[in-house]
Amino acid sequence: MHSPEKTVMVKQPDGTVVARPRTGADGVPDQPAPGEAPRPGEPQLQPRDSSGRIQLTKDIAVTEQELHDLLAHKAQTDSQKLTTPKPNEYQLKFNDDFVLPQGTEWRWDEANPLLAQVREFASANNMNQATFSRLLQMHAASRIGEDMAIAEAKAREVQALGDAANQRVDAVKTWLKAMAPEHFAGLARVLEACPTAATIKGLEVLMARHVSQGAGSFRGGNREAPDHPAKLPDSEV
Repeated sequence: MHSPEKTVMVKQPDGTVVARPRTGADGVPDQPAPGEAPRPGEPQLQPRDSSGRIQLTKDIAVTEQELHDLLAHKAQTDSQKLTTPKPNEYQLKFNDDFVLPQGTEWRWDEANPLLAQVREFASANNMNQATFSRLLQMHAASRIGEDMAIAEAKAREVQALGDAANQRVDAVKTWLKAMAPEHFAGLARVLEACPTAATIKGLEVLMARHVSQGAGSFRGGNREAPDHPAKLPDSEV
């Protein structure tokens, strides 16, 4: 038995009757029961399934918390889109917590078309300035690391050539350019950027052979003085 003062009987759409507690000031439930038509003047609430989830469509039902989370996510996304910089508004700067290695510098080439592409990408993906700057930091750190590795390798190779390493490299580059500049200019630039001890020594061997072969061509055997003086004809004695 249910006390009429505490409960109210509500008929469901399928014909069943359920008792609901009286919670309103007038002694009737605050909200309609599942499947119950809304009372006059009350908002049209979404129907609920047997588990109490809100039935959004025929196949989709969510809890109230899931619905609140969806609305919060949409609001956050909309706000992010409204505050995302335009491509030309991104600044080419690092975040304050990024420190370049000691003795290194970094400058951006504003004319590089890749920067325009990166800015377009950042804006299309709703990046803020801090995230964009972090992307720049990752690129700069990678390039600086590569340059430092090349410099260290070059220093080891130069050290292997001894105290006169720079002069030896310059001599080889000069010889290559003098021999055939149209063919060896590129190789000379490579040796200047990153000389290897083995390559320099190998080219020095070629230089020495070329010099020795050139000097030998001026000492033909038929030009040497004879062991005995030539004999004059008898008519001239």
